[in-house]
Amino acid sequence: MNKRALPEGFTIDKSNINGLGLFATRDLLAMTTAVTHIHHPVLGWLRTALGAFINHSDTPNCVTQEDKVVLKNIEAVVSFNLSWALLGTRDNTKNGPVVEVRYLLPCDIINEGDEITLFYGDKTYHDI
Repeated sequence: MNKRALPEGFTIDKSNINGLGLFATRDLLAMTTAVTHIHHPVLGWLRTALGAFINHSDTPNCVTQEDKVVLKNIEAVVSFNLSWALLGTRDNTKNGPVVEVRYLLPCDIINEGDEITLFYGDKTYHDI
């Protein structure tokens, strides 16, 4: 069972942009499990541990994408510590609860050691 606050491939470290930042611990081509926000049906958009440390850049190396995902088994809920996000969830399927998320998509290859950045003015990120 995964008890990590961050998905594999990421760490938090001192940023040259502002305070602490999110960094790649390996070369990243895709980040399908890099969820920055989860939508709670009552509380609205909630930032994940990963999303809390992404700094702004006018030349970002990532964008966010919004999607609905089916948590197919209890391991997904436990490994991403999503129990709190499911409270009040009514959108369930026979395969499991459906959760609306925002996740990172790289604009290009992100190299090991690079800081992960977003443009905060991007409508899909800013309208939270």
